[in-house]
Amino acid sequence: MNILRQSVSRVSSRLYRGSPFMGSPLMMMASYNSSRANTFATQTPSATPPSNDPVQKKIAEDVKRSACVIYMKGTPEQPMCGFSNAVVRVLNAEDARYASYNVLEDSGIREGIKAYTGWPTIPQVFIKGEFIGGADITVEMYKSGELGKKLEEAGAKPASNNTNTTNTTTNKKE
Repeated sequence: MNILRQSVSRVSSRLYRGSPFMGSPLMMMASYNSSRANTFATQTPSATPPSNDPVQKKIAEDVKRSACVIYMKGTPEQPMCGFSNAVVRVLNAEDARYASYNVLEDSGIREGIKAYTGWPTIPQVFIKGEFIGGADITVEMYKSGELGKKLEEAGAKPASNNTNTTNTTTNKKE
């Protein structure tokens, strides 16, 4: 959770009044995050699902099952939105191994993941069970080198000196 707040703070501090980015998803997410600061922490993946809802339980299990998970629109081979495509591209650039879930196939998962994290947009990225954020934050972490380190620590990326590992993805359909 701290990574999310630090990344949003770092990125949003670079934006200035009158910028064309003032209405961007990043700024909306930063506003959303700060307005929900007190309740946001209770809705993170490390928290117990809020109810006995089977969708919430499934999401909790999925997030714990793989070192890196992305809930996205489409599949890694065929992303259905630019934000999902951006996340897939940076994960592939990091040679990450990740599981992906197409939220367009199941409206319950699509709405459930938003409730699970308290985050209003998709895609959503988790590393080692921790909610990292959406496309803007993931791309910013990639640019700073933070994403690669986090993936390596989680075991979702080969060590820097090992270049013989291939990228694998898992697409779940249920």
